[in-house]
Amino acid sequence: MDSDCSMCHTVEAASATDASCPQASAHEAEGVTCVQCHTDEAVLSTEHADVKFGDKAATKATVVTVDPETCISCHGTMEEMAAKTADSTALTDDKGTTVNPHDVPSNEKHDANPATCTSCHNNHSKDQAKDAMKYCAQCHHRGTFECGTCHELRER
Repeated sequence: MDSDCSMCHTVEAASATDASCPQASAHEAEGVTCVQCHTDEAVLSTEHADVKFGDKAATKATVVTVDPETCISCHGTMEEMAAKTADSTALTDDKGTTVNPHDVPSNEKHDANPATCTSCHNNHSKDQAKDAMKYCAQCHHRGTFECGTCHELRER
């Protein structure tokens, strides 16, 4: 946990000062270090157990090492984030329907697989809205948030 992550994770380190990656640069401006968010020491130890200096760094993180409670400690709960993002238009479908990304309606599928912060948020990404849309598109047709429009429902 005392390592200099930027020695190997150069892409992620570069995103911290990249203005086109607002969430990472905002964390950098606040003085947030890698290990303040990547807190799962057991997973990090396991993933780095066989890594030796000079090894080629992984091109993409393959495990989640950010606990949602870590995000909540600074940003607040989903309910608090829903209030803060009530006017967000980041998730607007092709028909003009806008959904608040932090106010996910309760239903059988959403409740069975609740989204966590890292489901949509990749701090090192340049396109947060696209990342969130990819998460939604795992179940919803891309560009459609309206319920009752899927072909399975129309056939009933």
